[in-house]
Amino acid sequence: MDGQIHTGVTCDGCGLSNFPGTRHRCLVCYDYDLCHNCAIIHATSKQHSDTHPMETIPFPSYNDYWGEDLSPESGKNFTCPYCALIGFSEYDFVDHVNDCHSENTKPVVCPICATRPGGDPNYVSQDFHAHLQLRHRGSERVSNSLLNFHPILMSIDL
Repeated sequence: MDGQIHTGVTCDGCGLSNFPGTRHRCLVCYDYDLCHNCAIIHATSKQHSDTHPMETIPFPSYNDYWGEDLSPESGKNFTCPYCALIGFSEYDFVDHVNDCHSENTKPVVCPICATRPGGDPNYVSQDFHAHLQLRHRGSERVSNSLLNFHPILMSIDL
């Protein structure tokens, strides 16, 4: 893991800056990150409760997370900010939130935007469901758009 540092990130548990290893970012609090050691002991603060879901940000080479590849390359690295389930692809994540949390109106950080280049990992969406519909396409939209533009898929009777 040499050279794999979370540059510009400070652990809010111990104060360590630019730390190596896994980063844990709160999906409820504004700008709350923990290093792996502080996440293990469930560090809290006035703003952060240990019941808040955390987005685990492993390094690209860190592929054996709980027996499943959850690296950014796997496409399965999103954590639900409502129930803390891990390992969603972008499309499965959007479907999960729509199917399981449609009534939840708690403001949360969008884990998809937080991991995108140029995305703000500290932006708390006040209307997360509208945000998902506006910014991220659910699997139905992508499936339909692929069918409309891909000649081979258009010929398949689904």
